[in-house]
Amino acid sequence: MRNALTLAPANRFILRSAARLWVHRDLPDRALHLLRSSEVLAYDPWIVAAEIATSTLVGVTPRSLKKGLEFIAHKRFPPLHLSELASAIATLELEAGSRRKARRLFQFALVEPTENAVAQAELASAIDNGVKINPERLEISSEARAWHAFRFASDWALAVTETINWQRDQLFSKQPAILGSFVAMFCMRDSAKAQDIIDLALLANPYDEVLLNNKVVVLAEQNQVEAAEEVLAALPKSSTHQDNWDAILQATTGLVQFRKGNSEAGRALYERAAELFSAKKNAEQMAIALVACPIEIDSRESYHGACPISCAKPTVGSSSAGRARGCCEPTMRGELGCC
Repeated sequence: MRNALTLAPANRFILRSAARLWVHRDLPDRALHLLRSSEVLAYDPWIVAAEIATSTLVGVTPRSLKKGLEFIAHKRFPPLHLSELASAIATLELEAGSRRKARRLFQFALVEPTENAVAQAELASAIDNGVKINPERLEISSEARAWHAFRFASDWALAVTETINWQRDQLFSKQPAILGSFVAMFCMRDSAKAQDIIDLALLANPYDEVLLNNKVVVLAEQNQVEAAEEVLAALPKSSTHQDNWDAILQATTGLVQFRKGNSEAGRALYERAAELFSAKKNAEQMAIALVACPIEIDSRESYHGACPISCAKPTVGSSSAGRARGCCEPTMRGELGCC
């Protein structure tokens, strides 16, 4: 990648791919520096869109937001070249509570959309039903189809199939596996399928705590307790990515203890998880943790607990199925798509 940037520092595809690589390697600050240092940022809407998305991921104000709005207002580029930009700004507007602005921007983004723009709009529609997507647009985005099948159609098999297609499109992303493993595990009760999905994602993300945590759950669900304990031992005790990591880890450990036959230890860990969720004012997860404990005591053949299968980011618009199982779903994405 360094050689590519040296040979073609102004190439749109190389710039966006390099930024996505740094984000994948958990170096979003480096990705943002790369984008902001490029002269292309002054005139290329694709790079402006990437700068806005990466700034959001880092948690800083985008520098090119005004320029992006000017590009859209003046329409100096064909709709396809503004689609990604419009959806990135629409996401910011929606998160800021400006639904009317967000709807107009999403409507424009979907005139001639990119795959990423369709996926953003699909996620946004779970928050604001005023964001409308022509069903035909879903055909260009496996991610959008996966979320649509999960949230609106309750078609679990289709949702899993589309997450697998999504994973093939974005081999380095963990988000398809997070959704796919959740649906396979908790909607289809197919822990073997969930494990296959997680194992594929771990090839590109071998140290990701969320995926490893999910693997502990599916192994425990299959009563592969020794294997679950081995993966559990490798999990970090703290996380900079998960606000509720300490509570999630307690619940996961509690599940493993129950499957080992240590009911008292499992009970104590679930209660501790509930206390931690309560301290963080997460009443929903706290209640589920309290309910999960007696369920595990009564029947160790199924787990409906404090959902140790968790996502990388806080919930923005979870479905009823996700809420019922206490699962955090991926937020509206700060990910970069490749053009």
